[in-house]
Amino acid sequence: MSQTVSYLYAEHREYVSDKWASYLPVYDRWFARYQDAPISLLEVGVQNGGSLQIWAKYFSNAKRIIGCDINPKCAQLEFDDPRVALVLGDVKAAAVREQVLAHTEVYDIIIDDGSHKNADIIKTFKHFYARLAPGGIYVVEDLHCSYWSKWHGGLWRSDSAMEFFKSLTDVVNLESWGAKLLPANWVAKLKTKHHSRFKPADYADIESICFYNSMCLIVKGHGPNSIGGRVVAGDVALVHTALPKPGSAMPVPFQKKTFNKLKLKN
Repeated sequence: MSQTVSYLYAEHREYVSDKWASYLPVYDRWFARYQDAPISLLEVGVQNGGSLQIWAKYFSNAKRIIGCDINPKCAQLEFDDPRVALVLGDVKAAAVREQVLAHTEVYDIIIDDGSHKNADIIKTFKHFYARLAPGGIYVVEDLHCSYWSKWHGGLWRSDSAMEFFKSLTDVVNLESWGAKLLPANWVAKLKTKHHSRFKPADYADIESICFYNSMCLIVKGHGPNSIGGRVVAGDVALVHTALPKPGSAMPVPFQKKTFNKLKLKN
């Protein structure tokens, strides 16, 4: 029987890893489907390095387990597992990102447990979402810092990381946007410096976004997110009769011209 993340944390005796208790069952729920797969995982912010050891145990068939940390003391960390590697430096720096991507250009799971500063969270997501494999999961931990001034956050701050990820929920429904709300107008409506270069169509393949206490999980789809055609089942319609016959082709009832403009103009 496969070991759970919760079990591995309870039994871990090597390098220290520090996670909030509520995170572990979330990881058990979302990571189980990838546990035996040959995945590549990136964790930004590794502190004492214990989480990398635990991920290596949990994902026993993983190809790469890569950590990145700005703290030079992390140079002391040594890993016996050849799949585990550590990149030292600020992940927002192009040279450091090149080192991260030298291990593999695409990651199946990316976990941001870095500085927790709102601007850094947003920038890291913008840099690495494109490097997330189709079907992959991007996780942001410790989003409670989005509400705290120490990390440049606040409940009413429009440039917080939470506001950024909440704005992505609109992108999940990108194909349904009205003709009067083109990307430039939508971004301007946010009125934040961190969204100034935000292009909704760059994230049109987001399949789902899920929020937990202090966490956000973004799942990347295998193509542009689409509601698809209508599925009608049954033979008897006594109330609403203006329905197509089961199995008949149905056009997607959205403004496709507008959707094309979103992709072309932003």
